Amino acid sequence: MIENKDILCEKPTPDSLEKNEPNPTSQAPKRKFSLPFGLSKGIFAVICVLLAIVIALGVALSITINMLSTNSLHKAVYERGSPLTRAESGDMVDFYNYDVGYAAIPAIENVPVCTYKEENFVFDENGLMHYYEDGELLSYAGIDVSTYNGEIDFEAVKDFGIDFVIVRLGGRGYGQEGVLFEDDYAIENIRKAKAAGLMVGAYFFSQAITPEEAVEEAEFCLDILDGFYLDYPLVFDWEQIDSAENPRTLDITPETLTDCAVAFCDTVKKAGYIPCLYTDSKKAYMKFDLSKLSEVDIWYAFYNDSPDMYYNYMMWQYSCTGYVDGIDGYVDLNICFKNYK
Repeated sequence: MIENKDILCEKPTPDSLEKNEPNPTSQAPKRKFSLPFGLSKGIFAVICVLLAIVIALGVALSITINMLSTNSLHKAVYERGSPLTRAESGDMVDFYNYDVGYAAIPAIENVPVCTYKEENFVFDENGLMHYYEDGELLSYAGIDVSTYNGEIDFEAVKDFGIDFVIVRLGGRGYGQEGVLFEDDYAIENIRKAKAAGLMVGAYFFSQAITPEEAVEEAEFCLDILDGFYLDYPLVFDWEQIDSAENPRTLDITPETLTDCAVAFCDTVKKAGYIPCLYTDSKKAYMKFDLSKLSEVDIWYAFYNDSPDMYYNYMMWQYSCTGYVDGIDGYVDLNICFKNYK
């Protein structure tokens, strides 16, 4: 630091100018530039180009390694395009439901069936569920979030061991008007989760009662995303809210609900997103006609330590009371069996 700024501002005197004037008759000697090690200019240029290529390749390799590390990519039970075991004619589905008790119904032919083994599910020290086969990790740990989770520190979420996040984009109101709304944190959560190196999907809380409304919901999602790339599916999350006063979904038939799911999934698929259906086992058995949705991945909701659904699912929401660093309060915990990347 310069202590006396007056020195910098001092104007030169005439004497000092005379002393510093160059001699017009004298010329500075020219210096001859020489290449190291006696290299010719051609060889030196080639070396510079090769060096630049090596540096560029190093940077690209570093970015690739960082991306792989960031997304924690590894093998999963299902890779994209993996074959699925499907129900055959004569298969039966045994299940228990609080409303109907124990029951057995014919399986829907050609719909994928679950082949996960209960003994392969393991919880880690943070309470996150994983799936192993022969000691190899074949699953990804995830959460789903909405405005109810408030501000989220996604860096802390990732450090906790989470691989993916499913973000609510919005929903439709329970009442007869069925007003569409955007989640206050939708885009913020997507951007911050991606910046933290998490894989991201999205869902829409549907209350559609016609296929036309389902298409409207899908297009609403597409408008919110505005071309934003998703690693994971865009999910149709239809739920019947019995506690709501005069709920609009009360009298919907299985046929209409299935048509709504098909309409939503077809719309987002045409837009380049991976469609997915959120359901519990009761709706899978008694509400949705899965023969019309057999090529759509299922996100299964069942809060337990072990699954209990006959049909296959690529994601399982196994808890609504999870704790994860970076989030205040409870958060839904999920496990994914498919490598969507």
